[in-house]
Amino acid sequence: MLEKKLSPESFMGQTHSIFPEVEIWKDPTVDLKVWPEKQKLLSADSPELLIPQPEIFEAIAEITPIPIMISRLSDGLILSANSFSSQLFNFPLNQIKIITTLDFYTIASDRQKLIDKIITEGYVHNHELEVRKTDRTPFWVMGSFQIIPFQGEQAILSIFHDITKRKKTEATLQLSTERLYRQNVALRDLSREQTRNYDHIDTAIRQITETAAHTLDVDRVSVWLHSGLGDSVSDHEGVNDLNPAFGDEIWVKQNALEWICLDLYERQTHHHFPEESAIINHNISLFSNPFNLKKFSFYPLDLLTKSLAKSSQIIDNNLSSFLSHCLDIPIWLDGKIIGFICVEYPINQQDCSLEDRIFIDSLANLVALAIERFERIKAEKALAQVKNELEIRVKKRTIELQEAVQQLRIEMIERLKVEGVLQTALHQAQAASQAKSTFLANMSHELRTPLHAIIGFSDLLLEEVVEQKLDDLLPDVEKIHQSGHHLLTLINDILDLCKVEAGQMPLSLETFEVASFVHDVVTSLQPLADQNQNLVQICCKNNLDIMEGDINKIRQILYNIISNALKFTHQGKVTLSLKREQNEDLDWICFEVTDTGIGISREQQKNLFQAFTQVDNSFSREYGGTGLGLAITHHYCKMLGGQISVSSQLGVGSKFTVYLPTAPI
Repeated sequence: MLEKKLSPESFMGQTHSIFPEVEIWKDPTVDLKVWPEKQKLLSADSPELLIPQPEIFEAIAEITPIPIMISRLSDGLILSANSFSSQLFNFPLNQIKIITTLDFYTIASDRQKLIDKIITEGYVHNHELEVRKTDRTPFWVMGSFQIIPFQGEQAILSIFHDITKRKKTEATLQLSTERLYRQNVALRDLSREQTRNYDHIDTAIRQITETAAHTLDVDRVSVWLHSGLGDSVSDHEGVNDLNPAFGDEIWVKQNALEWICLDLYERQTHHHFPEESAIINHNISLFSNPFNLKKFSFYPLDLLTKSLAKSSQIIDNNLSSFLSHCLDIPIWLDGKIIGFICVEYPINQQDCSLEDRIFIDSLANLVALAIERFERIKAEKALAQVKNELEIRVKKRTIELQEAVQQLRIEMIERLKVEGVLQTALHQAQAASQAKSTFLANMSHELRTPLHAIIGFSDLLLEEVVEQKLDDLLPDVEKIHQSGHHLLTLINDILDLCKVEAGQMPLSLETFEVASFVHDVVTSLQPLADQNQNLVQICCKNNLDIMEGDINKIRQILYNIISNALKFTHQGKVTLSLKREQNEDLDWICFEVTDTGIGISREQQKNLFQAFTQVDNSFSREYGGTGLGLAITHHYCKMLGGQISVSSQLGVGSKFTVYLPTAPI
């Protein structure tokens, strides 16, 4: 399919635009049929009716603007001709009786062949002949011929049209077609070779220069690259205004371009230069450049022959004379001109044609593709090397990761063993804690039974002492009574804590009025406030209304918090603030107990709600207590769906905040 597309006939459509004059001479036809229909109808017995009289015929032929001639069939003697024929063949009309048509044929036998064809076909229409004038100047005509009777003899009527220009155009067109065919075949072969030698940039460039030289029949072809690959002197502002006459050549010399000759091929010697790449400095003359400097990143070589460095290793002193017929085609890559192809025509050859420029431009594209492909291959090799290094690194890291995973597995097994031991210890601790809680609960019941008896007898004894007015025994009896009640409180706290931890503490829900309930709790703690000379203040709003909950546990919560505040505050103030809030579609009662007591440090606050723990061991000696009150309070808040928090500062005071829902959650 490719060979078919590259046939010479495939270029006919392209050459029409190159040679527009072909359209004028494409199909010039002159119909010279002389009464063909009438010849069939008229009788051969009356030839005088076919041809008019000689005088009339000559008058008609003279005013007809085409060459017309009548010659004798036997010897070719011209019997009649108009002035246009005289001008065409360059003979005087007064000598037509002595001139024969044989003088017009380059080859005498061509006339007999034409006569035979006329006799066979009756007439010949638009027949092309190469003839000559009387001065032996050759030219081409297209004629129509027919045998007619004239002046009693058989004659040949000939009508001519000069097609010399058309023939020259056709010849030029044929040469152009053959040249295009040869160039396209060369491009096809180069494309195939480029595919084979995709990784050898030097071989690819040499094939391009050699093919270009032989295809175009030129002396030399070279490929040049700018050493900066796109760096342009046009970046200098106002470079178009430079004038060497005013000293601007200093800037030019300082910014001389450097070119690298990849290959220079000489067709006569079949040698490629340079064998190794070399850098050639060019001293540029800006004013000689008619191109827009912002478009080109270099100056075409054929405009700078006088500026070439004479010391170049490649370009000798005689080369500048050949460069007057050079054609430079830029090499574009990524929208930038990176170099050019220089084609050096022989001095005696005319300027290059349009198809040559197109062909060289295609070669420039092939050079750009070769360079781009070479750079891509280099990048791919570098990428492959990086990939290999990365794979080695990944493999190494994978081995390290596998070793780390194996180590983690070993550590996990050890950790699981430790967790198993810890789990066993946890179960044992929970069992021990449960046993402790059960023991404490049982012991509390056992202790409360005799303790109630002691408290009962102490009540009776206290009444008896009062009735008999035994004042000496009254303090001792009161101490027995107070100690019994205190011991009962401790036993009840221990019992409640054990029930909470064992999950056996039930909730007894009821509805009560918040304001009156709080007033009763504060009233019951008034003796403790008087003992430490503290002032108790209640701050509440009118929207407290009622709440539903376990009133005993809520009383115990407030009792523990307020009693702690009164116990650790001397001659100070304890404030109970209440307010009703709404959060997450629930109603809450906020209890805030603020005191001006001794305060609690940040470290001490961490263990504040743990059982059997006080903020400081010295406090238990000074203030007493077992440390169960706040632990029970914390558990009760959680049971009721609320929470408790504390904020305090040593020497300033403390604030305990309790949030409880107004209805069970």
